[in-house]
Amino acid sequence: MKTNRKRSIFAKSAALMTLLAMTVSMLAGCSIMQKSKTPAVPEQTWAEEQGLLYTNFRDFSRKGCAFYCNRGEEDMIKDFFPPSADMKYKFTAADVSAPDKYGIVTYTVKYDYDSHLTASVEEYNKAKDMGYEDLNCQEYLFNVVDAKSGIVPEQEAAKKGQRPMKITEIEWGGQKYTIGWSLSQENNWGEWTITEKDGVEYHECTVHRPVTMTLWIPEGYEDVYLFLGKADDTEHVEGRYDQVLSHKFGEKEGPVTEYDFIKLTDLVAEFSGQ
Repeated sequence: MKTNRKRSIFAKSAALMTLLAMTVSMLAGCSIMQKSKTPAVPEQTWAEEQGLLYTNFRDFSRKGCAFYCNRGEEDMIKDFFPPSADMKYKFTAADVSAPDKYGIVTYTVKYDYDSHLTASVEEYNKAKDMGYEDLNCQEYLFNVVDAKSGIVPEQEAAKKGQRPMKITEIEWGGQKYTIGWSLSQENNWGEWTITEKDGVEYHECTVHRPVTMTLWIPEGYEDVYLFLGKADDTEHVEGRYDQVLSHKFGEKEGPVTEYDFIKLTDLVAEFSGQ
């Protein structure tokens, strides 16, 4: 009796093992999605999705938004007696520092833009008679975008090369990184002159404005672009560049085809002779 009982136990065990083996075999052929601790990397970056192409040009010409104003710029006109502003942009320097103890490098980019203001003497005098004291212009400046995520990082006013407090944290493909940048510019007014063309006298003056952009980016990260609008600037926006808040490209800018893009690392390589 004991022998038969042992055989019965062994038979049951063998049956259980066979059933387990069949179950494992069936599971091996199943397609089951398992949770991954690391988020999947997107198939395309934002730049690839947009079909973004960057330019090798380093000089740009635009029309700025010229207007008459009083000294406080509390009021302005640009539709009556319209002046004009011809813009010229040119990069003059670009370099990158060694990484700090946190693995962050500092990029310094410099460019000049000259605003050539023109207004007929007759129109200029009419504006003066209406109480407007100055002729000025507003223009586009280069902005920054992260090419992987499409995020335009927040910009903070420059503080003598110090890293800004408002660093934008970006997450893409399961990775987190930060980008911060600041901008400063000078205003150097030339002398007003009077020239004549086709029997009409014009007031003319060129304003030379050097700009310094400082960017703080993780070492080895190469997906940062500078961008500038292609269209003429026809709208006066008070405080446009006092601060650029973080947002997804396109929420304020429109299609990428309306902008010129420059790859930051390429610009640095050109000026360093690499």
